[in-house]
Amino acid sequence: MFKVLKVTANNEQQKDLAALAICGNNLKAIAVLQKLHQYCVNIGDLQHAEEIQQEIVRLHNEISQEVLEKALRNNI
Repeated sequence: MFKVLKVTANNEQQKDLAALAICGNNLKAIAVLQKLHQYCVNIGDLQHAEEIQQEIVRLHNEISQEVLEKALRNNI
C-alpha cells in the first residue's frame, strides 16, 4: 500500500513520507521475522529459517533502496 502512495505522490514531500512509511513498516516486519527465524533455528526447522532470513535480507535491501532514492532526490 505504501508503495502505491509513493508511486502516486505528487511532490517530493509525499514521496519522502511514503518512503518513510515503507521503511518503518519494514523495520517492524524485520523485528518480527528475526524472532520467528530464531524460533525456527531453535526447533531445528532450518529450511524455514533460511526462507525467513532471505525475506529479512529482502526487506533490508528495500530499506537501503529507499534511502538511496531519497539521497539521489536530494543530491546528497
